[in-house]
Amino acid sequence: MYKKIFLLAITFLLSIICSPSFAEDTNQTDLSLSKILLNLQQEGYTPIDQIELKNNLYQLKVLDSKAEEVTILVDRQTGKIVKPGRVLPLLTLTEAAEKIEQNGYHTIYILKFEGGKYKANALDKNNKKVTLDVDAKTGTVSLQFFLGNSKK
Repeated sequence: MYKKIFLLAITFLLSIICSPSFAEDTNQTDLSLSKILLNLQQEGYTPIDQIELKNNLYQLKVLDSKAEEVTILVDRQTGKIVKPGRVLPLLTLTEAAEKIEQNGYHTIYILKFEGGKYKANALDKNNKKVTLDVDAKTGTVSLQFFLGNSKK
């Protein structure tokens, strides 16, 4: 009889200890990923490609001052960078589109970041298809290819 009561008491205690409400919840002390990303952008980092959580650190690929990929590590609880890279502010996708439009191009139908610059396909003022490059640091738009007439 005492054995059964003892086993029931142990089972009861284990169920309390192992319950989610009793267990330590590390997520309550973590900063949200969106807040971490916003803070990084405000500090001049441009996160790209992927984010991965390893050993309580977010591993992020960002663009450096030469518009090349650099990996940094950010503590997920404090948001502090533990493995920094020197990064200058770069154009966002929106800013790249604005630069293209400010240079007289319109109907951007492809815009992607590749090799340290934005590549775009758009129409020029004569509605001719063109391929453009936008420097991610300076915003300089340069014509790369004339693709011919657009479909009407």
